Amino acid sequence: MFLAIETSTKLFSVSVGNKDNIIGEIFLNCGLKHSDILHKYIDILLKETGIRLIDLKKIICSIGPGSFTGIRIGLTTAKTFSQLLNIPLVGISTIDIFAKNIVLNSLCNNINTKFYICPLIDALHEEVYAGIYMSYDKKISKIGNYGLFNIEKFLNKVTKFKNVVFTGDGALVYSEKIKNSFKNKKINYKILKLYPKASDLIFVSSSLKPSFYENVNPLYIKPPKIR
Repeated sequence: MFLAIETSTKLFSVSVGNKDNIIGEIFLNCGLKHSDILHKYIDILLKETGIRLIDLKKIICSIGPGSFTGIRIGLTTAKTFSQLLNIPLVGISTIDIFAKNIVLNSLCNNINTKFYICPLIDALHEEVYAGIYMSYDKKISKIGNYGLFNIEKFLNKVTKFKNVVFTGDGALVYSEKIKNSFKNKKINYKILKLYPKASDLIFVSSSLKPSFYENVNPLYIKPPKIR
């Protein structure tokens, strides 16, 4: 049985289950109050599902990019469980979760047609954390590295693609810029309102190698501003 923690966005979730069956999940729009509710709702989830700590065989956690505080709180909790229970930990990029969720849940029509997925996470000041993925026949591969981009420069990079799917909170924040970038081009594109859920982490983690807790680190991309 696995415990998954998703705290990198404003929508918090925790889930228990395995790749064949999600036993339970709590999903809340909590803003940035992860530190106030994380331990409380893990306890509630375990009690409601009847899962004991000793039943857990793996911890899964999103590592960012996204909310600096949310990532830190979630990953610290995941590492603590991993260390105390002596079980492996899997850290998954939030950008990967956004991209793979589209294919896992068949959220695009003509899923067997080649298309590109661009998860965008709002980094404020006209910037986004983003990645580019190519999907074909329900398989997905990442093109290049994650990065922090000016939104207009990033959109210029993807106008060469014919079929593009944008997702993430950055896609919603900059939806007008996306529309304007593709307005006069013969490109099929979609903007999907999608948020990662802890249950998605469980499914995605089935193909990833677990690690020791001390080897899993946050993916901030740019360092947090600490004053």
